[in-house]
Amino acid sequence: ASSLYIFSKFNNNYAEVKDDLVVMRQLPFNTSFTQNANVIDGKIWICSTKGIYKFDPKTQQYQLFFPDVNVSYIIPTKNQKHWISTFSYGALYIEDFNSNLIKTPDTPLRMVNSNNDIYFTTLKESIYKLNDNFQTTKIHQGNSDHTISPLLIDSINNRLLFTSSQFNIKSKTKT
Repeated sequence: ASSLYIFSKFNNNYAEVKDDLVVMRQLPFNTSFTQNANVIDGKIWICSTKGIYKFDPKTQQYQLFFPDVNVSYIIPTKNQKHWISTFSYGALYIEDFNSNLIKTPDTPLRMVNSNNDIYFTTLKESIYKLNDNFQTTKIHQGNSDHTISPLLIDSINNRLLFTSSQFNIKSKTKT
């Protein structure tokens, strides 16, 4: 017979109900605040304000994914992938939980790759550079409310070409 699990939102206590027997248990980790829980393939997925935990109640082993994301729910797909809903990133389709989510200072609009760096524009007329260590640096801030698109890398002359309310050429020294 399978078990029914009842979780507290505020601490790491939970109840396991099986065969009319209720056993109080404690999670081996602190979820901060539990949003929801779902059993998928015998593992309990606990959605919290600080990520999502995959917990095996038999072995007490667990993994934490996306600790910077406020996760509200998880559902599996027919092909063993997952959808998670969040309060900070919208809905995410997860093919591999070993992937990283990179928090950016603003909403990326257009991305281009140049060597080991990725440049992206935002809705607030900014351009950021994301290096191979996933650190962001703002390299341009416009003064209008227009979006920047397109963004092109001129690697021969070492400059950016982009358009918002006007066409811009940005080198290391000037725009």
